[in-house]
Amino acid sequence: MIATSNLQLHSFGNGSGLTLNIGIVGAGIAGLTAAAALSRLGHRVNVYERSSFSSEVGAAINVGPNAAPVLRALGFDVFGANFIEAQGLVRLDAHTLEELEHGSFEDFKNKFNAPLYLSHRVDLHNELKRLALSGSDGFPGARLHLATRVIDVDCENGILKFEDGTTVSHDVVIGADGVHSVVAQCVLGGTIPAIEVKKCAFRFLIPTQKLLDNHITKPLFEDGRIRMQIATAPDRRLVFYPCRNGEIQNFVGVCPVLGKGNESEDWQSGGNVQDLLDMFSTFHPILVEICRNAEDLKFWKLLTRSPIRKWIKGKTIIIGDAVHPMLPQQAQGASQGIEDAGALGIFLSNIQSLEDIPRHLELVQNIRRDRTAAIQLFSNFSPDEPEKMDKQAELYAKGPLPKNRAEFQKWHFHYDILSECRKVMDEFQSSKATASM
Repeated sequence: MIATSNLQLHSFGNGSGLTLNIGIVGAGIAGLTAAAALSRLGHRVNVYERSSFSSEVGAAINVGPNAAPVLRALGFDVFGANFIEAQGLVRLDAHTLEELEHGSFEDFKNKFNAPLYLSHRVDLHNELKRLALSGSDGFPGARLHLATRVIDVDCENGILKFEDGTTVSHDVVIGADGVHSVVAQCVLGGTIPAIEVKKCAFRFLIPTQKLLDNHITKPLFEDGRIRMQIATAPDRRLVFYPCRNGEIQNFVGVCPVLGKGNESEDWQSGGNVQDLLDMFSTFHPILVEICRNAEDLKFWKLLTRSPIRKWIKGKTIIIGDAVHPMLPQQAQGASQGIEDAGALGIFLSNIQSLEDIPRHLELVQNIRRDRTAAIQLFSNFSPDEPEKMDKQAELYAKGPLPKNRAEFQKWHFHYDILSECRKVMDEFQSSKATASM
């Protein structure tokens, strides 16, 4: 990661704390980041993933500067992960391609101590998996168990039950098993109700060279700039940017629901190119040609969920999409999962008694839930649509609400989760020491 003169460097360490036996359910971005952080404390970490990782899935993803403190502390290799730095953003009229807004990100390293990175989700995931499994500082890495489905959790006692009927006990259970989380249902006693937003999303990838070889689409890509482009119309938009060292262009089209009754919340569900063309047929001919060339098209219905206050039960905590699933408009879902993992890396260190675990998990919950709740609500609209702000966000934001793109960037990116956690941890340990005198 890039360092600047006012940058605070962090590392994970356990001091004289106990070595814990930790089970993580889910090997997505939040789960693997947590595994990497916790294994660096010397904890014994087992990760249980229901899939077999048999094929490459996912598209591109933003990794915000606010994720950098955690990734830097883990030794994340941005070059090995094919990350590229976003240079800026341009918002276009979807019908004329007239420029409506232009912004530069080239000062982010000075303002936020890291750039905004663009990544293929699989590249990010592979680097996190390497960090989680490889070990560090003489400690073994986490163990990854694929095709291992958890069907129930005894949250109070840290017991996982698997599909084959076997069980395993852990000092701490971390639910990072996504929006349809089994662990969250056990913590909460039910599911988090989904709320219809009457929109759906198409996602697809196209090789950059294919777009350059097409004389219709070439003008949008021939300058080679690494930037986010947003083509907007009143009720729909097409967002696109490069990933994987610029070799691939990622596209996301958000539009009203099709009304065909075939919408799924699963973002890996296949889409139909004709449906895509129908929804964006009035866009500029270059954009229509892009849609016509969509490859590996995915389609899903957008649903939101209200913030919840309860993240923990007994020895169990839920993180990432399992507790704060977010719509894509603010591009903070991955970065917030990484922040959650960083908080666990601080608060699950220096534990002197197993009886202290629930209190340490409560510290994670308390420092994370207001920030993630605010960003959940922000994520129901794009940074250029602040008029759609839910007034409920005032309950969580702890200060003035962002009113434009620059203020949203500051709100998201000007934040160091590890520094914030260390302050709380120092206060907590100081109060414990005072109480024992």
